[in-house]
Amino acid sequence: MKIIKDYVDKIEEELCGAKEYAEKYVYYKAKDDGQQWSSRFKEMANDELRHAMNIHQLAVEEIDR
Repeated sequence: MKIIKDYVDKIEEELCGAKEYAEKYVYYKAKDDGQQWSSRFKEMANDELRHAMNIHQLAVEEIDR
């Protein structure tokens, strides 16, 4: 079950990254001249969430085996 723990750890890393990017998104969204960066940070946060979902799917498949 070490592989499941590794997946859980990687999911946590991705979610922490998504949170950091989301916080930067909010910061730049609030700035009058931050539109370009807010969009980029939003995209990066969403990428991290997709990564977490993909790793979650791997974990589910491993558990099913």
